[in-house]
Amino acid sequence: NGDRYGLQAERLTVGEGFKPEIGFMRRSGFYRNFAQARFSPRPENSRVVRKYGFEANVDYITDPHGTLETREVQGTFRVELQSGDIWSNDISRNYELIVTPFRVAPGVVVAPGGYPFAEYRTNYSLAPHHTVSGDVNFARGSFYDGDRTEIGYNGRLNFSSRIGIEPRVSVNWIDLPSGQFTTKLVSTRVNLLMSPRMALTT
Repeated sequence: NGDRYGLQAERLTVGEGFKPEIGFMRRSGFYRNFAQARFSPRPENSRVVRKYGFEANVDYITDPHGTLETREVQGTFRVELQSGDIWSNDISRNYELIVTPFRVAPGVVVAPGGYPFAEYRTNYSLAPHHTVSGDVNFARGSFYDGDRTEIGYNGRLNFSSRIGIEPRVSVNWIDLPSGQFTTKLVSTRVNLLMSPRMALTT
């Protein structure tokens, strides 16, 4: 895992009889293979770009009998600016096997079956030294047998060295054969630094 190159490979096996007594295992009885490669050159004498990043990863999960449950293939292009801002773009091709139907919204049910996904996501991260910092993202792609569009912001507004607000906004437009719906999430956190030994967060 160097500055210019990176390579990672993982193999995880979890038996069907494994029972995590304290949780943290979202599925049981599976084999997971993961690989990632990265090339991140630094341009010479650039006043704008600090580093480029090219990444590719594959995540492949099967049950103990070899049936494919989840597959994610993703390519990423990232630009890190001299200002500290980062702009990243992801293109992914995924697959998810649904064994039992489940409800994603009132009156909207995803039926069992194998679902291929394709998605494009772009994200711009404003460095913490800005008055307005955080992540602004947009995503568009397939969602089971329908489509999904997402926009969001998760960051921080620095009014002074003592007062900061951390808003979070996420909106998803979902269009499935069984129905259409919109999800909205809005939250905020207020941070007040009253002294070097006392802070208030709400």
